[in-house]
Amino acid sequence: PQAYMDRMIMCGDGVEGYENLGAEVENVVVGRVLTCVPHPDSDHLRVTTVDVGEGEPLQIVCGAPNCRAGLKVLCATVGTVLYPGGGDEEFKIKRSKMRGVASEGMLCSSDELGVPVELYPSVGAAGLLIFQEDYPLGADVRPILGIDDTVMDFEVLANRPDCLSVWGMARETAVACGSTFHKPEISVKESGGDIHDYVQVEVRDPDLCPRYVARVIKDVRVGPSPMWLRKYLHGAGMRSIN
Repeated sequence: PQAYMDRMIMCGDGVEGYENLGAEVENVVVGRVLTCVPHPDSDHLRVTTVDVGEGEPLQIVCGAPNCRAGLKVLCATVGTVLYPGGGDEEFKIKRSKMRGVASEGMLCSSDELGVPVELYPSVGAAGLLIFQEDYPLGADVRPILGIDDTVMDFEVLANRPDCLSVWGMARETAVACGSTFHKPEISVKESGGDIHDYVQVEVRDPDLCPRYVARVIKDVRVGPSPMWLRKYLHGAGMRSIN
C-alpha cells in the first residue's frame, strides 16, 4: 500500500492516506455453539461448548440474550486482543472463571469487533453476530466480514474529473504502475418480451439530451445486498441498505 500510494502521488494524484481494515482483529474464528445451558450461579449467563474446528470444544461463558445451541457465531479464542466499538482501549481474552465456571474464550457481537451493522447485518451490540451462511468452522472471520482489505483514500482534484469513477481510478493506476487496464465486459441477459409493451421514452429536446435509454426490470426481490457489494460500499464510506 505504501509503495502504491507513493507511485500515485508522484503521478499527481491526491492521496489522503490508507487504512488496513481489521488489522487489529486476530484469532477470531467461526464457531458453532454445540450446547447452551443456564449458568448455575447466574440468572443471565449461559455456559456453552463451542466447536472451532480443531481439538476439543471450548467451554465459554456467554451473557448474550440470543445465544443458543446450533448457531454459528464469532468466537475469539484465548490470546485475542479486541478493541470494542472500534476504540483505542484493548481487551485481551484470557482463560478465566466467571462465577466459578471456567471460560476459554468469548462469543462476540459485531460491536466488539468494530464491525458496523450495515456491513454485516445482525442484532448489533445487543447480542451475538449470527452467521446465516454455512462457513467452515475455524475459518478466519476477517474475509467473511469484509474487513480483510486495505482502503486507499483519494482526493480527486478539480482538473481530474476522469478519476471520479472506479474505472477512471483503475485506468490511472494502470498508467502509474506500468500495468494494463482491463475494462470489465458487461452483458445483460434480456427476456420477457418487447420493452415497448411496458414503457416509452420521448426526448423532447435533443440538444439538451441527445440520448436517453430505459430498461424494465421485473420480479425484483428486496433483501440484503451480497457481501461483496456491502464490502465495497463500506470501504467507500457508504452504507448498504438492500
